[in-house]
Amino acid sequence: MSFVMETTEDVGGASDQYLSEPGTYHCVITSMAEGEGPKGSPIDGFTVGLAVLNGTVGGQNDKQINLCLFSPDKSKDDKSQEWARKKQTAFVIAAGLLNLSDLGKKVNIDLSHAVGRQIVLTFENNEYNGQTQLRLAWANIYHVDDPRVAKIPKDKEALGIIPSGQRRTADYFAPLMKKSDKKPESRLSQDELSDL
Repeated sequence: MSFVMETTEDVGGASDQYLSEPGTYHCVITSMAEGEGPKGSPIDGFTVGLAVLNGTVGGQNDKQINLCLFSPDKSKDDKSQEWARKKQTAFVIAAGLLNLSDLGKKVNIDLSHAVGRQIVLTFENNEYNGQTQLRLAWANIYHVDDPRVAKIPKDKEALGIIPSGQRRTADYFAPLMKKSDKKPESRLSQDELSDL
């Protein structure tokens, strides 16, 4: 049995499809895997699949990245546990899965509802064992309407398809603002601010 086909010289590679540049990006959530890492291995937490819609670095649209958000590890110090909680909390707020009146409470979240929602995240380079990979910068995950990311380039067409019930006004985010956040972009790097 034979199959006739036309081939290409430029096969490309999987690396072309993955985000590799640090920056702040408007993304759509493409998948959620509770209790699984990006390759299906078990983790205590969840993995978010993302596709870039726009951002502070050009040429990154449609690139993909997986983000693992681990649950607090009781064997680690209190600070590490708090950062894990902050990252997961920032995600569920950004994805519109948590009402701000539930902050500080133990809640049951249906992560599957996040698929198709849009969020803004900041990624930075992380050097580990001689390799450079992107990682989430602190807990910098934001709802698309969060005033702290108002100046971040976003895909206007994509924003237009968000149901009105998932949009928020600036005053909604008041409980999240700290004195250090008086300037909406205060959590962004100086390089990102100079690009705006």
